[in-house]
Amino acid sequence: MKKLVFIILSVITVNVFGSNTHSLNDTLPYKDTTAVQVLELTLQQQRKDLEQLRIMVTRQEQKIETLRDSNCKLASYVEVLVTGMDTLKETSEKQGSVIQTVTYKTEMQFLRFQKITNCTLAIVLIVCTLVGMVSWFLFRKSKKEAAAVRKMQSKYENLQTTCSGIQRDIAKLDCLWLQLMDSQTANLDAAALQESHGLVLKVADEIVRIETNLLRMDSSVKGYKQLVKAVERIKANFLANGYEIVDMLAKPYNEGMKVTANFVTDETLAEGVQIITGIIKPQINYCGKMIQAAQITVNQNL
Repeated sequence: MKKLVFIILSVITVNVFGSNTHSLNDTLPYKDTTAVQVLELTLQQQRKDLEQLRIMVTRQEQKIETLRDSNCKLASYVEVLVTGMDTLKETSEKQGSVIQTVTYKTEMQFLRFQKITNCTLAIVLIVCTLVGMVSWFLFRKSKKEAAAVRKMQSKYENLQTTCSGIQRDIAKLDCLWLQLMDSQTANLDAAALQESHGLVLKVADEIVRIETNLLRMDSSVKGYKQLVKAVERIKANFLANGYEIVDMLAKPYNEGMKVTANFVTDETLAEGVQIITGIIKPQINYCGKMIQAAQITVNQNL
């Protein structure tokens, strides 16, 4: 805007001065015409300079328009990434649900067979003292059931191996997702993040979900350390832009916290202990002020 005002004032000055120069040419004697010509050359040079300034202003306006187009494209790309993130979250949740269901059924079957086997062995020992023939029959039966138990144990071990493989796959997917978000959020400046708190909130929800999985995951699983480092990088990047994801997982709970809490009784804890075992939504602070309150799950033994 200042450049445009300068150009307008310069044009007005050149025109006024030019008209005055023509009048001077009419009034000055011949010996001063040389000075007038010098002034005219100076004015011509100033007009050229003004024209160059106009060209520069036009180029700057074109560059600004190009930057606006680039920002629009970047915003569209971020929306695509958010959609992909939601799809990946749904897939991970479905896989986790399937794993929990299969593990629960297998554990119940294993416990059922183990109880049957123990009862059968006890009956065999009692019957062996009474009747030899019956004891032999029961002994053969117990051997068959023991074989079935061993088979179930083998299946259970195979299932554990499969679960470990699935955990590795989930860790790989989460690691890839974090690397993608790390590269994208690193390219966004603070102003772009501030205009859309929603992106930060969605990424923070995913980070908390991944941290919860890490808490339940064996640290020996391949990709565990890379996943931890990726989470730390994104949290550090957000912190550099003024966003703080408050760490609450596995921390003690107290009544003064500004959170929405769901309490679960857990008799395995020491009496009077309250521990945050799950985070539905994390607490987000921006420039020291809370922009999202946490929703948590608290295990307690009161």
